[in-house]
Amino acid sequence: MQFKSFLIYCLAMNYAILLLWGFMVMLAPDWIYNIHNKLFPIKRDIFVILHYCGIGLYKILIFIFILIPLIALHFI
Repeated sequence: MQFKSFLIYCLAMNYAILLLWGFMVMLAPDWIYNIHNKLFPIKRDIFVILHYCGIGLYKILIFIFILIPLIALHFI
């Protein structure tokens, strides 16, 4: 039961990070691009592709490592 609560907490925190990342990319793309462009030069189209692929990968990893074990524990 304690591990199940931990997974629920992890799921909430990770989805909050995912939503924050998604909103920042949608609402302030120029600001984020300028910050990243100062750190390492990158073309804008590659920057957008990297962020959307990163968001997708993060979502898949949350699903595999948190949501699926949580669903499995629910049925045990």
